[in-house]
Amino acid sequence: VFVHLRLRNRIFNSSWSALCLYVVLGLLGAFMVNVIHPLDPIASVEPFEKVPNVEANHPPKLTDVKSVTDEWFVSEGTRCHGWLVLPERETTNFAPLVVMGHGFGGQKDMGLMKYAWEFAQEGIASFVIDYRGLGASDGMPRNEVDPSEHVKDFIVAVNHMIDTRSDIDTSRIALFGTSMSGGLVIEAAAALGDKVKAVVSQAPTLDGRQNTIFNMRNRGILASLRLVLNGLTDLSRRAIGLSTLYLPIVGLKGRDIALMEVDQKELDAYYSKHPPNQKPSVPYLGGWQPKVAAAVAVKYSRMRPIRVIEHIAGPILFIRPAWDSVVPNHVIPQAAKLSKNPRTRIYQTEYGHFEQYTKAFDATVNEMLLFLKENI
Repeated sequence: VFVHLRLRNRIFNSSWSALCLYVVLGLLGAFMVNVIHPLDPIASVEPFEKVPNVEANHPPKLTDVKSVTDEWFVSEGTRCHGWLVLPERETTNFAPLVVMGHGFGGQKDMGLMKYAWEFAQEGIASFVIDYRGLGASDGMPRNEVDPSEHVKDFIVAVNHMIDTRSDIDTSRIALFGTSMSGGLVIEAAAALGDKVKAVVSQAPTLDGRQNTIFNMRNRGILASLRLVLNGLTDLSRRAIGLSTLYLPIVGLKGRDIALMEVDQKELDAYYSKHPPNQKPSVPYLGGWQPKVAAAVAVKYSRMRPIRVIEHIAGPILFIRPAWDSVVPNHVIPQAAKLSKNPRTRIYQTEYGHFEQYTKAFDATVNEMLLFLKENI
């Protein structure tokens, strides 16, 4: 009331201006109420803790794999976890290494080890990591998707391998990322310079701004603003010491409101890469749940790896889905043209975004192996 009277007496001369002030103050008040008591039914504020179940979820040692060992590295004060997969096959030199991390809200027990097994059969080692707050890694809040922090985790993981492993040829390192992490590995490679000799970027997020426009067109302006409002609510809650606000990570287009909305075929493909037969006694690695901190709805548009492609000296293999309901795949040819390496290329698949882990898997892995053998 005091603010209103002062502004009314000194600045505003009309009832219309006063009405605008009332509206602004009313909206601000409603937002603060929503911060303390979130009103959106798709949002949740129940926190969840990391489940310490690395041993129960440890992958088996398969044929052509010498060992799968736990590796810990510290990224900005937080312990992060990875599985180091060493190939069995003897070669004249130490094995080259691929460092890989998953996409939006994903973790290493959601299909990444399939790639590591294939690479091992061809004498290539893999370091498969979880970002802070996901999987076996420490960090709170859980399931926080922060592209800039994920890039830092990639950088620290690569440097950890270089500093600690004498049984790997760390002069031949490649990065592999899929979906969102297809963009993360580009930013990490640009920061790491000549430490990274090649990059595999599958169905990547390359420009957060174009991705925002793409999703706004797909889900509509009101639904998109709803997600952004929840993102601002999450940031505001944490700023005053309240618990994290979570949003569903994936849902069925036309039925659900989620950060990724896909058709039934893609939804089935999304979950098909997850660990089979989950049981209460052995849940997802780290206790993963299908939700992520809502703040990513605000942060995601700032992710723009397309701006740093020209700074990567090594070649990039882009895996481009025939169609994509998650990211705008028309950006991939634009990005490839920015690479200064003549060995950069695009491999076009016949399937959708999440079908890269299922129907397109064999073909894309073969293309990846050809590319990796040529470049590392």
